[in-house]
Amino acid sequence: MFETRPWQPVEEVEWSEGLPPDGTWQVSLTTEDIMQMGVRRSIAMTWAGTYIWTFEDGKAALDYRGTAGTDFSCQADLTIVEDTVQVIYSSGSACEDETDTIQWRLDDDGLHLHLVEIVNAPFTENRAYLEAKPWQLISEP
Repeated sequence: MFETRPWQPVEEVEWSEGLPPDGTWQVSLTTEDIMQMGVRRSIAMTWAGTYIWTFEDGKAALDYRGTAGTDFSCQADLTIVEDTVQVIYSSGSACEDETDTIQWRLDDDGLHLHLVEIVNAPFTENRAYLEAKPWQLISEP
């Protein structure tokens, strides 16, 4: 049986300034990866899959290919607000009217994303897919 750990606050890390680095970034997550972030199994199963972020010139595209057969794509504009980045979605039925506030940093493991705040979408599940593993660069702009 899997043991889920309670959510822990993000350790004090130094987050980068400005927009995330341009390029296409990918992470593949299992149900267990999502559960480790505090999401119940029945919900985590619907969030498992491959996520691909493409950042370029202040624009972002998110593509999701779910292991449960659910796929979606969303488009967004990126705006710097103090020490965070707002992801303001402009299209995509799964992201309609959503705004995410994130922080990011890049290290040897890949691109780390941190969800600070979210409007019009579930916080825990979105935090899980963004933070469960470092994102890997699969193509440069």
